Amino acid sequence: MKPRNWSWLSAPLSGVLLVLAFPNANLWPLAWVALVPFYRALTTPLIAPMNGGVLLSSQAPTQRPFRPWGFLWAARPFQPQALQPPRSNRGGLGFWLGFTIFLTGVYWISELNGTTPADKLFPWIGLAAIQGSFFAIFAALAGWALPKLPAPIRPAAFAAGWVTFELVRSLGTLNFPWMILAVSQAHGSGLYWLQFVSIGGQWLLSFAIALVNGELAEAWQSRSKEPVYFAGIIFVSIGIWGFFTAVKFDLQDFSAHKAQASNTIAVAALQGGREASDGVPDYAPLTERAKAQLIVWPEAAAGPLIGAEWRSKYLSELAIRTKADLLIGSGEARPHTNTVWHLRPDGSTGGRYDKQVLVPGGEFFPLYEVLGPIYARFGATPEWNHVPGSKPAVFTLANGTKVGTIICYESVLPWVARQEVQQGAELLVQPTSDSSFGKTAGPYQHLGIVITRAVENRRYIVRAAATGVSAIISPEGKVIASLDLGQTGAVTGGVLPLTERSLASQIGDLVAYLCAAGSAVALVVVGRRRGSTGGQ
Repeated sequence: MKPRNWSWLSAPLSGVLLVLAFPNANLWPLAWVALVPFYRALTTPLIAPMNGGVLLSSQAPTQRPFRPWGFLWAARPFQPQALQPPRSNRGGLGFWLGFTIFLTGVYWISELNGTTPADKLFPWIGLAAIQGSFFAIFAALAGWALPKLPAPIRPAAFAAGWVTFELVRSLGTLNFPWMILAVSQAHGSGLYWLQFVSIGGQWLLSFAIALVNGELAEAWQSRSKEPVYFAGIIFVSIGIWGFFTAVKFDLQDFSAHKAQASNTIAVAALQGGREASDGVPDYAPLTERAKAQLIVWPEAAAGPLIGAEWRSKYLSELAIRTKADLLIGSGEARPHTNTVWHLRPDGSTGGRYDKQVLVPGGEFFPLYEVLGPIYARFGATPEWNHVPGSKPAVFTLANGTKVGTIICYESVLPWVARQEVQQGAELLVQPTSDSSFGKTAGPYQHLGIVITRAVENRRYIVRAAATGVSAIISPEGKVIASLDLGQTGAVTGGVLPLTERSLASQIGDLVAYLCAAGSAVALVVVGRRRGSTGGQ
């Protein structure tokens, strides 16, 4: 019987387990073990039976040249060769890992555009394939280098490489850093582990999760208990530290609210329950009833204000009547911008913020000359291209509190919220729509990202989503109040302006760049060592 190789199944298995750690399943502990099958397949020699027997690990096979394109034949059965391992399929493992994660975890992409099955499937399958290609590159490099490194440092090298590719996925205008390891902890008791991001950002927690996965895989492979103990120490230590940090923050928060009631800001996040091109008729009554000092409208809820004097005048009068600071999302034209306006209680304009990070394929259309027919199928034209903002904008409320704004998709990039805090923001708001997600896991995944930003920067975040989930989030990541999908109303509560900056907001992406540097050094060392041994 021809031998079968089942190692390629490890990638889809790891992908499914990882997706289950995110909403809606919310099985957050799975993130700490999900990558074990994938890691083991990357680092275990793929050995085929030979002459009716088995090639033992003591019979070291001759190394094959590194082939980053090996993923093209990932699922091919391997032929037995004397003292030779089968052709490497590491890149293929990475492709199937990424493809599975985005096919099953980001299925909501099919809800964004189109009405026919083909229109829904194309962006869904296409995105999964594109993201799978990123993972293929990571796996090809890791699968080449990791087996040549000493076992004790392999998990750390794997973790550094994983974080490096999370960073790469967040760079450039075509970025899509969804399904980040750290964000899997942003719900349930996982919040205790999420506190770790306040030290080194999401990158540090992602590193820790990948490291634990690597240690457990090494234990499985070597039948040794020491890596299990080490992984356990990491997991338990982070959890205990996070528990006491959250409790301490809760106590400080309670004391501050009790002692500084005069400094507490009454806030309201409005939710219309539906998407509307002109939401003034929906949101004006909600604003009148909110009875808050700061009232936040969702993304693009008001329609354009520039060139619509009646709308601008009406909203200014609304601010005067409610005696509140209003942050109103608008979609401006000529040029197109995704904008938030600050209207003061006296009706004057306190400034505007234009969204800096645009959604590819939604707010701008790359390679339109080539992909024009595809865009046109979904009703998109070049005139829809938005102009990105060039700088942060921190609004000063009537009581002197400084408020930073992150609009919708900008929450996926840590630097946007961090930039606002570095500019002096004592409170963050996130106007968003999320209506395109439909009633899927998408809005809850997005909420988890925003919770991560709150903990990273130790700031309250007031989140106003057109169709949900609107929420007030505390600096330790707790959802103080919220409105679920499809509901209409206002989320209200009291928040405190905070000035102390977390370590993560000070060091920025340093952890990620250290991981990138460490990964580069590891690749160079392995390459030089390989060259000095003549490729053996």
